[in-house]
Formats: sequence, structure tokens, C-alpha cells
Amino acid sequence: MFVDLIIQRRRLLVLVVILLSAALTPLVLGLQLDRTLKSAYVTSSEAYGIYEEFLDVFGNDEFVLVALRNDDGVENPLFLEALRGITTKLEAFEEIDQVISLSNLKVFRERKGIFGNYPLLDQRTEQERLPDRGSLGTIRKALPVMDFLLSKDLKSAGIVVLLRDDWRFHPEMGKLLERISHTATQSAPRGSDVRLVGAPVLREAVQQLTVRTALTFGILCALVIAVVSMYIFKSLRTALITMVIVGLAVYWVMGVMSLLGIPLNATTSLSFGLVLVVSVATVIHIVSHYYEEAESVEDKVEAVRASLAIVGRPCLMCSLTTSVAFATIMVSTIPMVQQLGLVMSLGVLISFVLAMTLTPAFLIVMRPIPGRTHERMAGDLVARVFKRISVVVFRHYVLCAVSGIIFCIVMIAGAPFIRIDTQILRLFVDSSRELGDIRLVEKNLTPVRTLELTVQMEEGAFKRHETWKKIAQLEQRLVEIPEVYSVDSVLPLIEYLNTLLAEPGADREAIYEKKGLVAQLLAVITFSADGKQLLRRYLDGRYGRIHISIRTWSTDPMPVGKIIEKIGTTASRVMGDSAKVSVTGEQAVFAAQASDVVRSQVLSLILALSGITLLIMIQLRSWVLGVLSIFPNLPPVAVIIGLMGWLRIPLDNVTVFAVAIAIGLAVDDTIHYLTQLKRDIARAGSTNKTITEILESSYEQTGKTLIATSSTLFFGFLMLSATPTLPAIYFGFLGASAIIVALWGDLVFLPSVILTFSPIRRLLERELAAGAAADTKPTEAVS
Repeated sequence: MFVDLIIQRRRLLVLVVILLSAALTPLVLGLQLDRTLKSAYVTSSEAYGIYEEFLDVFGNDEFVLVALRNDDGVENPLFLEALRGITTKLEAFEEIDQVISLSNLKVFRERKGIFGNYPLLDQRTEQERLPDRGSLGTIRKALPVMDFLLSKDLKSAGIVVLLRDDWRFHPEMGKLLERISHTATQSAPRGSDVRLVGAPVLREAVQQLTVRTALTFGILCALVIAVVSMYIFKSLRTALITMVIVGLAVYWVMGVMSLLGIPLNATTSLSFGLVLVVSVATVIHIVSHYYEEAESVEDKVEAVRASLAIVGRPCLMCSLTTSVAFATIMVSTIPMVQQLGLVMSLGVLISFVLAMTLTPAFLIVMRPIPGRTHERMAGDLVARVFKRISVVVFRHYVLCAVSGIIFCIVMIAGAPFIRIDTQILRLFVDSSRELGDIRLVEKNLTPVRTLELTVQMEEGAFKRHETWKKIAQLEQRLVEIPEVYSVDSVLPLIEYLNTLLAEPGADREAIYEKKGLVAQLLAVITFSADGKQLLRRYLDGRYGRIHISIRTWSTDPMPVGKIIEKIGTTASRVMGDSAKVSVTGEQAVFAAQASDVVRSQVLSLILALSGITLLIMIQLRSWVLGVLSIFPNLPPVAVIIGLMGWLRIPLDNVTVFAVAIAIGLAVDDTIHYLTQLKRDIARAGSTNKTITEILESSYEQTGKTLIATSSTLFFGFLMLSATPTLPAIYFGFLGASAIIVALWGDLVFLPSVILTFSPIRRLLERELAAGAAADTKPTEAVS
């Protein structure tokens, strides 16, 4: 019934598609980028709650660091003059809240017997100059922010730029960063190297990566589909039909994303290319069977009807199983992973509807297929390769089955070596400008990755000297951790003021022994507005909580989660039960999601396998064939797990769904093969065909088409290697490997297992015996 409806109402259906496509245009044009990167956070997690509380108490200290390096050194008066010029110009930007550099930094110290906040640079001469190195060393200890402003070799300087809160996620952030960079570059002394680093810089870079990944992957997948379609069908018209349908599928998916409020981010940017390669499978199956039917049926309408009757139900089932596989990754609590799962599960079904609606209409209006086209298809490279594979499979099936089992075992053995890494820098390839800038700044100035440690005690605890004695011990223990570069808190400033204001010859350790001294020094800090602002960054208003900023190397090979664990353990041991310690910050939030990544991987795998197997049992009306479908889908799962373990490919927010997606895509070929096998078993019920002969017949009927669809998926995934995002490159490599192994599983492993193991062969023989008593008519697909 549905086949007849599609063919009879094809003009109306095409018109409906055109009208709906036009209606989606405003939505497509309104598709937004995720500028906040909040889709990468599990906002319901405990770690995110701690981070939000930290921001409420201590404020947001996110900044852009403008790093300048010059071989003449910072001591050069011309460099200091240029530094002041850059600082003054940046202070005039309306978007900037505060600028901190050597030029405007003030330090509490004594001049001519008078204590006060004086400029760091000596301005008593015609040209500004730095303090002597001894004084610089003292000031550096008192103000750890000096690490951002001046390198130890005095060759590099930094300018800390704090943006207004309303500009943190502003859509014009890219232009602002360009203006800052242009201002610094134009005003810096000749020969200076200027670099920008910081969270806003990374966020803007991620937006650019997202757009480039979507465009690159989508365009390259379209080219792959065009080339594969041309090679398979030997017809430009047929290739154009394929391109129109898959292109329209992507267009509809963009509209659905906008309608649901799903932004373009690191994962959803992959959906465009994935929809292209997924949607082409249905088109290829319909056209391939149409070509076969057209050889014996002159009426194009009847040839289309016959092809839909054969492939309609298997293609529907393939779409359902692939949609289920994508839907299973929605069990993750990470929003961007959930979003991709929803987009792709809907996108697969949209692609199926468009393919079933438009392909018959296009084929019917096409000119008849020339006879020479069939001859060229029958003798091309794909056909020759397929024949050689079939010879190997049915002659050496025991060797094929045993080698397949050994391969799976070896791959799965790599599972214990899989590591987890969810930090944002994982998005960038090693050759990216952003990582290059960070490395250069960390080499010449200071590490820029920070973790925030909070220590919470009772109200007023941080006015007592014994509390600060413990904090001093804590900071000493923290800097002993190999991965920690430095710690930044208010304690060094308190110690500096104590030394500065103490009586000559006084014990410097008195700060930790003399009652009330710490409270007095804290009061001194609040004498100035700058001091109050500085103190608020480290202490809450009730003196019951302190914040210690810990700087670590961004390029440290140790996973940030382990560094956080070291810091938390050290803090807990030093502070004991008297305080509550927690490590937070953006990096800590990402690291805390590692356990969810593993849970999502395992759960989505279980759900995908069980859900797909159940659907296949329903489609084929056979639990035997449903169980058989598991065998060819074990190798692609094993190869992904093995490659991630043996090659040390990390599990992250993108590679986490590789297994579920691979199963969803790989099972399509299994469905078509088993559907044909079911049909051939039914036909052979009244004949004397053996299981081997039936397998060979099914193999011959479906093999070439399976190679065609798998080739599209394989090359489509490989196109991710040309994208600028590292997790996407890994995902493409894993996906391509899984697809080629899945094809091997269907063409080689599955028939070999059936022929090698007698219990499985006997189960199929029972199916054959049951088919002898059943209706031997071919299974109608959609009727």
C-alpha cells in the first residue's frame, strides 16, 4: 500500500518537500553557535555547582594575557615606553574593565619614610625604569601576579586584560581580540613577538574550529558521495539525484537544530557530514535494485515499484537501528553529546523519508538506463574484488572464522589501556596557532593553566594566626608537587607587609605566632581600593574561606584529573578535618566528567546492541537471525576499543560515542544481508538447496551493494582527517576503521562463522526446514 502511495502521489509529495524546505529557510539562517561552551558542561553535576559557588564568592577573574617578547629586553626604556602606550590605549577600550601591566602596577612600599602605594616603575627620571633585581625579586614573591607581567630573564612582559562581564560571551569577541592584538602589535618595539592567550581566546578559537569542521567535513563528504555515486552507477544524472537528496537532508537537519534550539558546537558540527554519508545508503540501495529491475522490466514505474518492494522494509529497519544507535548516546549527561544523539537520530529518519519520497520520483522522470551502463557496472573493479573475496570466504571459511575470533580477542585486550581526557585543549591539533601561542608564552613567561583551590572553615578563622600557619604549610606542600609551577594567594602579600612594617631585627615568623597581627595586616591591605579588590579575590567577606590559585603547565602530559587528585589529597592531609577543601575551575569541571564519559560509553554500547538486535528479530521474525546479527557487529566494536587502547587514543566528549555510532552504521549492511538470507531461505524451502548454496546466493545478491554503501561511509569518515579538530580526526579514524571491519564482518566473518560452527549451521537448517512449510513468496518490504 505504501509503495503504491509513494509512486501514485509522487508529484504531491515532491511539492510538499519543496514547501517544507522553503519554510525551514528562516530557521536554517538562524542557526546559532554555542559561544558559551556550556553545552560541554554537565551543569547538574556537583563539580559545576562548586564552580558556580566559587564564582559567586570570589568573582570571575578570567582574562586575556597579551605577551610581548623582545631580544633587547624589558629593561630597555623604549620597551617600557611602548608598554605604557599599549596599556593606555587598551584602558580606553569600552569593552575592557581593567588593564594590569608593569606600567600601571602599584606596590605598597616606603619612600622617604612614607608608606603608600607607589608605581612599580621608577618615574623619577626622564625615562621609566625597572627597580633593581633584588627589589623585583621581593615584589615578585609578594605579588605572584608579577609572573604574568615579567619573565624571570627580563626578556618578556605581559599585559593582563580583564573584560567586562557582559563581554564574556559576546558575539563580537573575535573582533575585539583582533583589535587588542592589532593595538599591541602596532605599538610594540620593532622585532617584538606578540601573542594572545586566555580563556576568551580559546573560546573564540573553538567557535572557528566548529564552523570550519562543519564546512570541511560536509563539503568533503559531499565530494565523496559524488565520486562514489558516479563510479558505482556510471551516470552523472544518478549521481546528481543522490547529491540533491542528501543535500536536502542536511538542510532539513539544520532547520530542525534551529527549531529545537540546538547550537552548533564541537559535536553537532559533525552532524552535517554524518547525515550526508548516512542518508546516501538508502538512495544507493533503491537505485541499485532499480538498475537490476530495469534490465528485465521496461516500464520505469514498475521497475521503481519492484525495487521499493525489495528494499523498503530493510531500509526502514536500517534507519530505525541507526537512529536507535544514535539515540543511545543520549544517556550521557554531557549536553553536547545528548544534542548530537538527538540531532542524528532525527536526521537519520528525515533522510529515510526524503530518500523514499524523492528517489522514486526522480528515477521515474529520468531517461532509461543505457544497456552499456549495466555491462560497465558488472565488470568494474568493485565487482572483480567482490568475486575474489567470495572465493576466499567459501573455500577457506574455517581460517576466516578463526582469524576473526583471534582479531577480536587481540583488539579487546587493548581496553585496559584506554585513557580519558576531556580538557578543552584536546580540541586543538599540535600544529594549531592556539597551542603554539600557549607553548611560547609558557616557555618565555609563565604557565597559564590555573586550578582553583578553596579552603573553607568557620567564620573569622582567617583572622587567626594559627590558621595562616597551616595555609603557609599547605602552600609549601603544593609547590612540592612536580606538576605545580606556582601558587597564588594573599599570603605572600601578608608576609611582605609584615617584613616591610616590622621593627628592625624583628622575628619574621611572628606573623604565625603573635595574636592579632594578621588581622592588622589585612586591615592595611584594605586601605586602598586596589587592596580591597585584591583581597576580595582571595578571601570572602566573613573571613571563613580562602582561595588559592594554582598554576600548572598546559602541556603537561599527566591528565589534569590526576593533578587535581594530587592537589586535593595534599590539601586534605595538611588541613585535616578542620577545613573543607575543594579544587575547582573550568578544568576541574571538565575533569570531573571523566566518569560520566566511561559510564556513557558502556551504557550506550549495551543499549545499542540490545536495541538493534531486538529490532532485527522483529524485522526478520526470527530470533536465530537476530542472534546471528551480533556476530558481524562484534569486530567493529572490538576494533574501536582496541585502537583506542593500543594507540592511546583518548576517550573524550567526541570519541565517547564512536562505538554506538559504529554499531548503528555497521549494522545496516548486516540487515540487508540477513534480509536477503531470510528471503532466500523462504524461496529454498521446497528445493534441495543446502545452507552453503543459500549463503552463496544471498552473498551474490547483496555483496556489491554492501561494498558500495560501506565505501561511502569509509571515505566519509576518512574526510574527518582533514578537519582542524583533533577529537574529530580521531573519531574519523575510528569510524573508518570500524566501517571497513564491519564490511569484513558481513562479507567474511558472518558466513565463515555459520559454515564453521555446526550448532549455528543447524539453527539455520531448522529455519530452512520451517521455510519448507511456509509461504515461499518473496517477503514484501512495504505493502
